[in-house]
Amino acid sequence: MGAAKALGITVPENFERPFDSTSPSVFWTRWHMSLSFWIRDYVFFPLAPLRREMWWRNLALALSMVVFGLWHKGTLLLLIWGCYHGVLLVSQRLLQQVERRFNWQLPKLWTLLSWIVTAALISLGWIFFRANSTAQARQMLAAVASPGSYASHYLSSSLYLLIAVLSAGYAVVLLVSDAIDRATAPTDAPHQHSGMLSLMSRSRWFWLPAVYALALLVVLMIRLTQQGGVGQMMYRSF
Repeated sequence: MGAAKALGITVPENFERPFDSTSPSVFWTRWHMSLSFWIRDYVFFPLAPLRREMWWRNLALALSMVVFGLWHKGTLLLLIWGCYHGVLLVSQRLLQQVERRFNWQLPKLWTLLSWIVTAALISLGWIFFRANSTAQARQMLAAVASPGSYASHYLSSSLYLLIAVLSAGYAVVLLVSDAIDRATAPTDAPHQHSGMLSLMSRSRWFWLPAVYALALLVVLMIRLTQQGGVGQMMYRSF
């Protein structure tokens, strides 16, 4: 996106913190948005108005997710993956109908619980996306359901370190970015902002490249010590 912007081309956002989502429907407005919105506009929207019954709209939603899965590749596992997400979306709709019917007043803790459940369910679905066969998918699902499997780590320890470093760095970047945005936002009382934040905002193109270079150096150092190679990445054979 940055390289395109330098050439005068604006590439639309395709991922917007999808794992911050508190429901499956929100997730699919943040994950692979170009494809999600295409499926919505050209599959779901034409199908949904064909009948007025709610069951048909739910079926159209499920069929749209099936198309989403098969777009990646016409395999049984990706068909199951699409069906799985269709069931998640329909289940969310049914839950929302119950909430409206009984006028539930949900506590603030519900947001945290919704985020945890959403992240867990989305992550569980990646098994069908990642597995190479239905037998392997069954084995992975069995491992998820087995408490004893959580005592073992099947990936190299350096990969866990890499993920921890990237996650921490990403959190710091978001905090600093939000603080700078607040410092540069129009206000009637500019003197209320920190002088350091204002300085960082004005000189961001001097210190940001150094931060990115340091982050890249850390990632490369961890990568060089990692065992198992790039074969651990999901899209290796995609």
